[in-house]
Parts: sequence; structure tokens; C-alpha cells
Amino acid sequence: MGKNSLLTIASSGRGPLVIAGWTLHEGRHRLEQDDKSVKLEPKTTELLGYLARHAGEPLSREELLRKVWPEVIVSDEALTNAVNKIRRAFGDDRRNPEVIETIPKMGYRLIAPVDHPVMEESERDGTVMDAPTQATSREPVGQRKSVEATKAAPRRWQPIATAATIVLIAVAGGLMWLKPWEPRKKPASVEQIVFPLLDKPSIAVLPFVNMSGDKEQEYFSDGISEDIIIDMSRVSNLQVIARNSSFYYKEQSVKIEVVGRELGVQYVLAGSVRKSGDRVRVTAQLVDTTNARQLWADKFDRKLEDIFALQDEITGKIVSALVIQLSAREKAELALKSTRNIAAYDLFLRGRRFDRLGTKEGLEMAQALYREAIQLEPHFGRAYGALARTLTRAMIWGFTKRSAQGLDQALELAQQAVSLNSISPQTHWVLGYVHLHRYEGEPALAATQHSIDLAPNYADGYALLALINNHAGRGQEAIRLINRAMALNPHYTWEYANILGRGYYNLADYHKAVEMFLDALARNELVGIPRLFLISSYVRLGRLDDARWEVAQLQTHNPQMTLSQIRRQAFIWDKEDFDRLLSDLEKVGVAR
Repeated sequence: MGKNSLLTIASSGRGPLVIAGWTLHEGRHRLEQDDKSVKLEPKTTELLGYLARHAGEPLSREELLRKVWPEVIVSDEALTNAVNKIRRAFGDDRRNPEVIETIPKMGYRLIAPVDHPVMEESERDGTVMDAPTQATSREPVGQRKSVEATKAAPRRWQPIATAATIVLIAVAGGLMWLKPWEPRKKPASVEQIVFPLLDKPSIAVLPFVNMSGDKEQEYFSDGISEDIIIDMSRVSNLQVIARNSSFYYKEQSVKIEVVGRELGVQYVLAGSVRKSGDRVRVTAQLVDTTNARQLWADKFDRKLEDIFALQDEITGKIVSALVIQLSAREKAELALKSTRNIAAYDLFLRGRRFDRLGTKEGLEMAQALYREAIQLEPHFGRAYGALARTLTRAMIWGFTKRSAQGLDQALELAQQAVSLNSISPQTHWVLGYVHLHRYEGEPALAATQHSIDLAPNYADGYALLALINNHAGRGQEAIRLINRAMALNPHYTWEYANILGRGYYNLADYHKAVEMFLDALARNELVGIPRLFLISSYVRLGRLDDARWEVAQLQTHNPQMTLSQIRRQAFIWDKEDFDRLLSDLEKVGVAR
């Protein structure tokens, strides 16, 4: 692995496509027009190419996931994010699309004009010609409807300067937020973005590359990377970027210095894992992003049962290379592991892979694997905590019926997780999460605060604490906490944007709230909660047409979110504030 390249992406070997006047070069992952050029991520390129070759055809989410992410388990959110990156590249408007149209309850359709090049003999032999012809141009099905709906709007084929996720900018002690759907304004490029760093070393641990030759082993290399991040997050004299942002670069060809600039870190740890039988081989290198200088590198060839000691050794090497002083408590806690049972640990990692899908089937698979891990190792605290979290999520997301008995079971598991592993920030986080959804505010705050005390770099800990403060109506504190979470997790998910939006909503700053709820929906258009608060924010701003449009989207994507269902979920603990939300929703037609 070179210093400046983490992965090598092979050329697709296909000729270019012309989409809305822009030429897509799939082998080079670029959109080009005249002297303008936009770089796309590999999977975003692949998705755009597939949509273009089926222009005008309605394509289901299942088909797109199967074609673009074959033999890889990913969540629906991966597809949503890739679609949104394409939309941002073209400056497409989600309300009046001219490039990609969302088909409710199904998937997507590319409605922009596409010109297919004629494949000449040289291309069949492997020589890709860059000059497309107009011979096979066609008008996609459904384009007529889109054009008629938006004929008053100018065409906006202006890609932005980067495909990076929109992130926050620190400005003069405050924060300036970029609107995800302002087609006439270009978001800042990654090169312009600067994150506030604390006066301490900062590091990102990239996902270790799976070198096992088997995609099914991906969960293991991901698990090693994630557990190193978890260990490093405990170190108070180090700033550690969260897993979600580090894993943003998975399967991308990217220079170390670019990662450092985008994440605002000085150091990056990268590596690979090869698991074969009862042996595991790990390579790792620590690189200074300011000059691409390698500070430390090593190779390890161990028995699989020694993987825990190996993780400790890698963490120790990083701490030593960065000359970081550990407290006595940190030394003791880093030496302790949740389990030493490799079979139980393997089941736990498999469960975590399914857990992240966020689907009913994924949660069921995860629960089965966590239970199996607990059977093998009855003292595996993190497995109890993970099981408690999945049971709670299944109820919150409507996959199982919400019941007092189910929440009691989740609480019992979370409490058992803490009693078995009281030094794990994750077990305390889960306990806070379960208390939150039992509407037990003070215990939720106490448990979540303890998770941050144990791991000062725990981005999700700050985010959950912000969410709890939002429920309690403390918007200013929620904003402070979620800003800290976003600094640690700049490629944040929709939940973070929603939490920040809720903070502004609580402070009656509805303009900023609208920006953040739109950001949340740009990251995942299928989620319902940010749309509810977006509708209410529009009502309070007097933008009733916008509110009614969002109600139509809610009824399409989340028909189960009726007023009676929302009332049962109690998103706001203060009854008067919650009644105002319900009144806003009813005013613009949310179903009873």
C-alpha cells in the first residue's frame, strides 16, 4: 500500500455516456463538459452509469442495490446517499427533478436526456473512445411530465466542484450551514472546508482493506478497524474521528493528504487484514497527512485467537508514535476487553454488520447473532447492549409492536450490559438510549453522560445527549453538543442534521431549522421524523404551500405516520410544545 493511495480502482473499460450535455467517463470517475470537470466517487459513478443505460426505466431500490453493490451487504441509505450526490453534482432540485426522479415506494428513474456512443471496433477490443456520437439519443419515458412540471425553471446542469458530503464550516466562533438544495448556489468544495481542531493530536482510522479474497470476510476487517477506533476514542489527549466519517472512504482511491484535509486530522491509520483459517495477518501504517510521511508501519502474523492482543499492540504503537501520555485509568481500561472468546467476538462482528442495515430483516439477523454470541460467552457485555439496542430500534421503527414488556426487556438487557462491562462507553450509551425511549429523562442523561466521560471522542455519545436535551426542550445545549459530535463526525448521517434542526426548532429559529431538516432529508429522503418538524417549521414561517408539499411526501414515504401514531411516539416531552407540533401538522393535512 503506497503512502498516497489506499485503494486502486480499475477502469470500467466502457465508452463515455452523455447525460444532459455532460460526458460521464466511468473509467476515470469524471463528469466533463467543455473545460469543466467533476470527480465522482466510484460507486456514485457506477450508479449513474447504470441509471443512464436504463434511462426512462423505473428501477427498484432492490435492483439498484443488487447491481451496484453486488455481494456486499449495505443499507438503503448507501443508495440514497449516492443518488443525492448525483443530484448535487447536477444541481438537481428534489422537488422539480430534471435528472433523477424518485418513484414513491419503488426506487428511481433517470429522466435527463442520454446519448449513447456507438461502440466501434477499437472499443470492443478494449480501446475506449472518448468521442460519443448522437446516433442513439432518445427521450426517456417520463421526461415529458418532468419538463412540463418545471418548464418555468431554467435548466441547471452545473455540477459542483466536489462530490463530498456537505459538512459544517467553523466561522468566527459560530457555524455557517450549507443548504443542500439551493440549485443556483454551489456548496463549498472540500478544499475550502476547515474544521476546528482541539489543541491535541488528531487521527482518523480508515477501514482496513479485506485481503482475504472473500467478500464475506469484510465484516471482520471492518470490525478490527472499528474496535481500534473505539479504543482510541477513550484517549483524552487525542482527537479521534468517528467510524461513520472514516468509513466514508471505504473502497475509494484517495490520497492521504486529501483525507487529512477533509476530516481535519493530522494523522491517518490505514491497513489491511487477511484472515485464513486460524491465522490472521494485519498490516498497518500511521501517516502524517501534512507531508505524507510514514511515522510507523508494521506487519503482524498471528493466530486468530491473538487478535485482541494485536489490537492492543496497534493502539499502543499509535500512542507511542504520537508521544501521547495516558492516564492510569486509560491504561487500565485499554487493557480490558469485553470478551476473549474469539468465536463469540466473530458472531458479534457478524451481527454488527446486519445491525447497520437498519432493515427489519437486518435487525432480526443481528438479534439472532447477538443471542448466539451471548450463549457462547454469557459475560459478553457489549453483546447484551447490542441486543438491547436492536430490540428498542425494532419498536421505534415500527418493525415490532411497541410494548411495555418489550421496553422492559430492553432495559433489563442494557442494565445487564453495564453490570458486565461498566467501562464500555457503548454499554452506557445503550442504557441511555433505552431510557430515552422509555421517556425517562434523568436516567437517560446520566447514562449517556457517563459514556462520554469514558470516551471523550465518542461522537454518537454527544449526539444522543443532544437528542435527549432536544426532547427536554433545551435547544441551546442540544446545539452545543451536536456541534461537538459533528466536529468528530464530519461525514455525519441524517440523524445528526435532524438533531441540529431540532435544536434550532426549539429556539424558534425556523429558518435554520428548515436548512437542517432539508439536509437530513437530502441524506435519507425515506425517514419521517425530520419531515414532521420541517412541515411544522414551514407552517410557523407561513410557507403553507411548502408545508403541504412535504405532507404529500410524508404520505408517500411514511403513510403510517398519522397524527394518532405521532401522538403515541411523544417526540417532545413538554405537552404544550408537543400539542403545538400536532396542531401545525393537522393544519396542513397530515392524516388523523
